[in-house]
Amino acid sequence: MKYLIIFLVLLPSVAAAGYDSKSHEKYTKRYQSQKSTYQKVYKKARSHYRQIRALQADVEALQAEDQILHQKIEDIASSGGSQGPQGEPGPQGPQGEPGPQGPQGEAGPQGPQGEPGANGKDGVDGINGMDGLDGLNGISCWDLNGDGINDQVEDSNGDGSWNALDCQGGGVASSVPAIWSGYCSQNGNSGEFWQAYCTDTVEFNTAGNHLSVAADGTFNVQVAGFYRISAWSISLVASYAYVRLLVNGVERHVGQTDSRNAWVDNSMNLVWPMNETDTFVIEFGGGSTNRDVYYQGSENGRHSRLQVEYIGALK
Repeated sequence: MKYLIIFLVLLPSVAAAGYDSKSHEKYTKRYQSQKSTYQKVYKKARSHYRQIRALQADVEALQAEDQILHQKIEDIASSGGSQGPQGEPGPQGPQGEPGPQGPQGEAGPQGPQGEPGANGKDGVDGINGMDGLDGLNGISCWDLNGDGINDQVEDSNGDGSWNALDCQGGGVASSVPAIWSGYCSQNGNSGEFWQAYCTDTVEFNTAGNHLSVAADGTFNVQVAGFYRISAWSISLVASYAYVRLLVNGVERHVGQTDSRNAWVDNSMNLVWPMNETDTFVIEFGGGSTNRDVYYQGSENGRHSRLQVEYIGALK
């Protein structure tokens, strides 16, 4: 097609000049030269066309990929994006202050009264109870051991009768305390460390029913109870003067006074619980030969004395 176009272009010139071999050769060469030029131009144009088509294909591919990416972006935007992993729950916050109490609601209307229920059946009469047993006779207040026997020690006022006057805390007997009071008529200077305070001299005794007292200083308890024991003497020893209480041979109290070859007051005063048949004795100690752990209660016991008083029952 392209060669036909070149021939038609050159044809008028050839026709006008008439046929001439030289002219024919001239135009033939010119034709050949232009043919070669047009061939080169055609090849170059064809190469450019291929490049343009390739570029156009690349552009179309990029446009298709662009549409795909735009669609993905729109899909992500419409779904809000992918949700990330859930985080760990935070620590619990402090408890808030309680809110104010709301107003009290109005009382609801009273419901209708229900129908009265049916009367119940009469119960079966119970069995008559048994007659109670006669109560035990009480214990007389003067019966200290509760054996129902009038013991001699229970005649506390010594009138030969056992009645309310013998009761502790009531009647005439309550106004007379039970006390033994006396002293030893000789000095305690035998040289032994502990020496029992003798009771060979009695000043007065209202505790005959409670205590049995030997001259050697041994007290025998006949009525259980609390007893106040008061012992006193002047003492002269080389170092310390002592006084103690022995109950059934067991040491229950020890007191001491610094003497150092001088006369000192040596005494004790305490209350102790005693059981019936218990025995007790008062001893003074710290002596040596020609030293007096206690002094005789001469001239009405003014230098030494021992008193024992019944205070009351153990219960």
